[in-house]
Amino acid sequence: HRNTMLEPVCCEPWLTPMCIRSTDGGKTWSEPVECIPYKGRVYDAVYRDGVIYAMINCNERFLGSTDEHQYRLYVSCDRGLSFEERCIVPYRTTLRHGYCSLLFDLEGNLHAYAYNEADERALDHSVSRDCGKTWEMCEPCYVAKGIRNPQTALIDGVYILHGRAEKHSGFVFYSSENGYDWDEGTYLSRISGGCFYSNNLNLKDEKGNFLLVQYSQCYEASRVNVMHMKLRIERK
Repeated sequence: HRNTMLEPVCCEPWLTPMCIRSTDGGKTWSEPVECIPYKGRVYDAVYRDGVIYAMINCNERFLGSTDEHQYRLYVSCDRGLSFEERCIVPYRTTLRHGYCSLLFDLEGNLHAYAYNEADERALDHSVSRDCGKTWEMCEPCYVAKGIRNPQTALIDGVYILHGRAEKHSGFVFYSSENGYDWDEGTYLSRISGGCFYSNNLNLKDEKGNFLLVQYSQCYEASRVNVMHMKLRIERK
């Protein structure tokens, strides 16, 4: 996303998002091109069967304050050259909502999760069974230690959810067998502060599949390091 950098927190207001492409593995990049006409922030993107799926919260600011601050799903079928709107993703409300995460499950259904600032233990949840054309609203996912900036993944049949826990209380990981029902969660760090923004990538090495998790962690005041960890699934 782009921003005006007029305000110290979140650098709001946000502008329309831009896209740059590389066709040589990141050695060179194209000029930036506006990919979505709405002002806001693209919070997640996933790739499946030749299609890029990108979710934007259409709001110049972090939390939704009117019903017009919708989450919209955009898709690209030409490797990021152009994007078109597929739908508005329905949630019960967009008020006081921000962040989101996309996930394809084992059956090919697309899940969309969104943060609810009014209840950090209730992660809003919608599911599409036709690649984002239509959606059904689900009950919010209950997460015992809360979640603020959710990131999701699927590795070796296990669903993973991670991000900052409620009330800035640490970095928390959850697991699930279905993407709906999550365990009690495990803290990987109990540092409190404006940190633990994270992302992940499915990779493989000589030991097998692993999830590379990249995250920020405070080391002094609001200063952060970029940390990395490998997550592997071990079944008993």
